[in-house]
Amino acid sequence: MFNLSEKELSSYYAHSKKDSPPESFVLHSEITLKYYDKIIDLYGLDSVFSRLIEDINLNDTSAKNTAIRADIIKKALRDFVAFHDLGKLDKEVQEKFTGKENKSTHSDKSYFIILYKLLVMQKQNTLNGKEFICLFLLLYSVYKHHGRLDDIIEDLEKIGCRFDRDRTIAILTALNEPIDEDALGLPGNKNFWTRWKGENEKRLIRMLSSQSLSFFTLFKLQHSLLITSDYYATMEFTTGRDFKIHTLDMETTNEISRRFHGDTMSGDNFNPRINLDRDIHISKNLNDIASENKGEALNELRSLLNVYAEERVAKFLDEKNDNYVCFLPVPTGGGKTNISLRLALKIMEKRDEIRKLFYVFPFINLIEQSYDYLEKFIGKDHMARLDSGNIELSESHEEREGVAKYVDNLFFNYPILFISHVRFFDLFLRNEKNSNYNFHQLANSIVIIDEIQAYSVTVWTEISCLLNATGRFMNTRFIIMSATLPAIDILSESRFPALFNNRFTEALYNHELFKRTSIKAEKSLKMADKKDKQSIVKFTDKLLKKGTGHSKILVVLNTVKDSLEIYSAICESKVYKKEFNGYELLLLNSTILDDRRKRIIETCKQSDAKAILISTQSVEAGVDIDFDIGFRAYAPFDSIVQVAGRINRNNKKNMGELIVFKDEKYKYVYRDDFRAKATRSMEDDFFKKTEPVNERNEIIGFYDRIIEEVKNDNETPFKESSRSNVSDMANLFFKQVDKNVALIEGDTIALFIPADIEASSYGEFVYKEFMSNGYISGEKVWLAYESLFLEGGYSYETMTVVRNFSKLLCPFTINLFNSRTESGKLKDVLKGGMRYGYFYCRNYEKYYNKKSGLDPDKFKKEVTGREYLIL
Repeated sequence: MFNLSEKELSSYYAHSKKDSPPESFVLHSEITLKYYDKIIDLYGLDSVFSRLIEDINLNDTSAKNTAIRADIIKKALRDFVAFHDLGKLDKEVQEKFTGKENKSTHSDKSYFIILYKLLVMQKQNTLNGKEFICLFLLLYSVYKHHGRLDDIIEDLEKIGCRFDRDRTIAILTALNEPIDEDALGLPGNKNFWTRWKGENEKRLIRMLSSQSLSFFTLFKLQHSLLITSDYYATMEFTTGRDFKIHTLDMETTNEISRRFHGDTMSGDNFNPRINLDRDIHISKNLNDIASENKGEALNELRSLLNVYAEERVAKFLDEKNDNYVCFLPVPTGGGKTNISLRLALKIMEKRDEIRKLFYVFPFINLIEQSYDYLEKFIGKDHMARLDSGNIELSESHEEREGVAKYVDNLFFNYPILFISHVRFFDLFLRNEKNSNYNFHQLANSIVIIDEIQAYSVTVWTEISCLLNATGRFMNTRFIIMSATLPAIDILSESRFPALFNNRFTEALYNHELFKRTSIKAEKSLKMADKKDKQSIVKFTDKLLKKGTGHSKILVVLNTVKDSLEIYSAICESKVYKKEFNGYELLLLNSTILDDRRKRIIETCKQSDAKAILISTQSVEAGVDIDFDIGFRAYAPFDSIVQVAGRINRNNKKNMGELIVFKDEKYKYVYRDDFRAKATRSMEDDFFKKTEPVNERNEIIGFYDRIIEEVKNDNETPFKESSRSNVSDMANLFFKQVDKNVALIEGDTIALFIPADIEASSYGEFVYKEFMSNGYISGEKVWLAYESLFLEGGYSYETMTVVRNFSKLLCPFTINLFNSRTESGKLKDVLKGGMRYGYFYCRNYEKYYNKKSGLDPDKFKKEVTGREYLIL
């Protein structure tokens, strides 16, 4: 595209650093291109580009448009990376390297120089019309390689206003590029930019991608490669070292496989025995597994599931079909974590192009548990946790704050990642730069997603479409696993096959080993009116009497406020004091600090514990605890099932019991949610049941109703819905997607509680400078955090330190919903006290107690003086 001569451009620079000569412009271009080529080769992306371009051609059935040539597009995209910084040849940009300050930018100038070349190529018929449109849209990545992606078509008119003819000519002259007046005149013509809003042009853009999302995927892939290669090249100049990219390779895969499949049996690895008895398991029928000895029978059943699932995956791979996304339905206690790694290893064995393994979870507890279990097979050197709850245990404060660790985390620079669902899907949905770096790493990777039903129903359609497109075009293998799986593939008109057929699945879920808990509707039991203290007393007494004789009792409410009300009522209950002597009364909701939460869970795990736990959704999924009996306020049925999974979890009783009582609060907690609509429609029938609820039939019916509601919503014309969000993706409306698509709904405010917490929960290395007598001072942690802003300003180095250090605030932080008050949203009411992203609770003792968490009324009185609802 352009000839970059080191000799002729030797006086132009790209970067500078203290006490060193600046980096030459040509050298930075070459190093950036080096990383681009390296990543494409490492992740096998050439074939991915080819598949995407092929689909873009298929989407356009118009005979008058010439097909896009893959080699032309690939070469041009490589040139975009090589010449992404051409704007730095501008005189004013270069003056910055001599210490002269100005506000000149370079990304816009780079964009116009390359656009000029594309116009020349089109004029010379080197590019056909469709190729020009394709590259013109993809060029937007160069314009935005230092910023957020906006809605391309809406942004074009503003981009056109930035065109400077004289500066463009000056840069072209520095490049010894002849001037074509026709091509140079177009960017200066307003009509060139406004015409892209015309119906014909919009139609052409829609035709490029349609609902397959191929052009959306192509843009995200190229943008990811450009900004990542640019960052790696800059890092190489800054550090003087190559940036080493860590992926799965044959040696690592074989090492993990040896640990997992091992030649010898050990107490904590039953996989070698599964392999040894493989033929026996294959020939066995589920009904042949009797539960006389529950422990042995459960291990036998888990072994059978491992072998069945592995056989099914192998068949998919051998058939070379298009099943890039599959469901793994496994009841609670079926050992899906072990199965998932077995399946991943089978895929790696049969597909040597696999470069990454992602484990994606909605809850930190699940990340912790899965990481801890799989570490013995994977090895700590090959895996990393990238979630807000993970605090690195480092002996060195400098290492914790080090740029190297931050960069590795930012770029997912580990072969196997355990990551939150929000951070993973940010790769698709967010428009800011940090979330777009790693999109290319999805190619030729395995992604295991747990508890996908936990995502907001409003994004099931979008998630289904994105998984389908990513699997199809980027050769990504998705395994979606859970005890309760909604058929989200219907929403993208796709087919995600289950690894177990319907007959086997029904037999599995109805097996006596998984009939651990009965769910019973108790219409005579209704949540008390909090305004009537007497009704609260009667309600809690009824609960306690039904729980008499059980060692561990779980009560789950719909709101934080209800949990505190019931906890306080039981504290004063005469029945509790008389019948439950020696029992520990515990409260676990979202306002309980992390160290207290950990101690509560450990208490409940003890086999000889006597405890009553009052909780909210905080206990539903990912918390590995076992109770004898449970009580659940009526809520969406999948939420009820999650609580049932905490009752008789370890199958030590013949049958556990979950009693569901009436409560209207779900209508407010889940308002405007498709779940709430399905829950309302099922409520009357649910409480008419006199026999235990058929859990399997009920959950299938529940999800069928939701899917039908979402489908109807998507098909309603002239209404913003998930389908319009998918159209926004196809139309490259990145800003709209970022604004409208959120995996979890809920605007929250972070409260920092400067209490003292026990150091034993977090490791002395991390907090040693904030410790005294075995406790970590929250106040000292906050002062250290605050000092980073006061002393360091807002430099890149300071922000890196802040991001690393901010994890240390997690054990002292609770989140409140940004509820509406008399004076507006809570966040607006509290904004005067917000500091560096947190509300610092200076006088927290007046409204916060470590055992009972936040008292909403006292908080209201002390901090806001106005009423609001905390859910």
